[in-house]
Amino acid sequence: PFTFARQTFHWTADRQALAALNLPSGVWTLRKWWKQMRKLNRKNRLTHGIWVKGQDKPVGLHMTLVMFPAADAVTGILIGDMAWRGKGIAVEAKRAAISDLFDRLGVHRVTSWVNARNFASLHMTMRIGFKQEAQMREQAVLMDGTRADFLGFGILRSEWDGGKTSQPKTIA
Repeated sequence: PFTFARQTFHWTADRQALAALNLPSGVWTLRKWWKQMRKLNRKNRLTHGIWVKGQDKPVGLHMTLVMFPAADAVTGILIGDMAWRGKGIAVEAKRAAISDLFDRLGVHRVTSWVNARNFASLHMTMRIGFKQEAQMREQAVLMDGTRADFLGFGILRSEWDGGKTSQPKTIA
């Protein structure tokens, strides 16, 4: 855990990266960041680092909160390394994580909340088969003080095709 915190500490200066975790940027010490990373892994919280094959430093992380006994999960993804944003790594990581939730953990439903202004995340979420189910108007206060809507997406195990869906599935 400390090695991961040390390898990702530079993310703490990136407002855009930390906005995905609803955390402020520029206020972290390595020790505080390490404690925050430890909080992301608990009994029902799973956080996995994302590495690119052949590289020794993580480029992002995928977080999951599993709610038993309902067998529901809420997921989120952060690509902390700016050089890898927009290159499809989030799609691959999200597909792998969701397959693991359905296949290994037996989760029934996965939910993902996406900032309505984050068009790349919206596209990725719909591209892998999630359906828009909710809109929380002005649900979050962003780092610049403005408010943003969050859109709720869900997918059931019976709908999962391994994330190979190519057409966005939304509810009008």
